[in-house]
Order: sequence, then C-alpha cells, then structure tokens
Amino acid sequence: MTDMSKETSNPYLANQATQDATTGAGTSAGGDATDAQAAANVRAIAMINLVDKLISVLDRENALLDKPRSRDLGPVVAEKQGLFAEYEAMLRQTGNLSALMAEISPDRKAEILDRAKVFDAALRENEIKLDAMVRSSEQVMRVMSDVARKMAQPVQGYGNKGAVSYTSKASAPVAVNETL
Repeated sequence: MTDMSKETSNPYLANQATQDATTGAGTSAGGDATDAQAAANVRAIAMINLVDKLISVLDRENALLDKPRSRDLGPVVAEKQGLFAEYEAMLRQTGNLSALMAEISPDRKAEILDRAKVFDAALRENEIKLDAMVRSSEQVMRVMSDVARKMAQPVQGYGNKGAVSYTSKASAPVAVNETL
C-alpha cells in the first residue's frame, strides 16, 4: 500500500499526520503520545485522504454520467475501481474500525465522520445515476430488438419436392456500437 501522507490531495492533512505522530496528538492521560495513538492518527489521516480521492472521482464520474455518451468515462471508472481496491485493502489492513476510532483524537473522529457522510452521499448519487444508465440502456436494447423482430422478412427455402416454401423469418440486421 502506498504512503498516503506523502501523496495526498490535502497537504494540511499530510503535515498534520506527521506532526501528530511526532508531537503528541493523541496523548495519554499523562500527556505523552503513545505509539498506538500516533499510529492510529496516521492511519486515520491516510484513510481520510483516500476517501477524499474517492469522493473526488465519484463526483467526476457523476458529472460525466450527466453527459450523454461521454468518452471520458472509461478512465474515470478505471481510476474509481483502483481506488476502491485500495480502500478495501486499507479496511482489511485496519481491521476493527471501532478500535481505530477509539484510539484517534476527537478531531480526527469528527473529520472521519464528516468525510463518511460526504462519501455516502456521493456513493448514493453514483448508484442512482448508474442504475438509471443501465435501465436506459436496457430499454434501448429492448426497443431495438422489438424493431428488428418486426422487420424480419420470411426466408425462402426449398421443400422436399423442390417447391419454394417460406419456412422461417430471418432477423433484420442490427448493428450495435460502443455508444450504447
């Protein structure tokens, strides 16, 4: 997994993660930073940064889904899939999120909860738009199939005795390209 504090879209959070780890954000009752608390804050910031990237790519995809036949959608979907794979790996590595939330500073908890709300809203919007797109594509395919079936012409064939017979209907030729 990459070090998210080094490659972040939010430089403040990256700097804050380093400060938290070295200067004592997440302090024990005696005022000393514990290694577990500092590590938890660094993991939390990495998670926040990754969620910020996911929110950004979801927002871009949602904007592209509003445009008909956007050719820019492919790279955004690939980026989204990569970020989601990274997010799932981070969740597996983190393990118990409740334990992480218990170890991090209150400011980090509030930040994670805030990002979670934004992330959830972006996911819901994305799901709605993707569902509408799928339903629309299915409807177009159904209409094309119905039109092709109605346009089918009888096929001439020869019977056993050499007579011409109309035995079946051939489907009308239909071409489908990537714009659907």
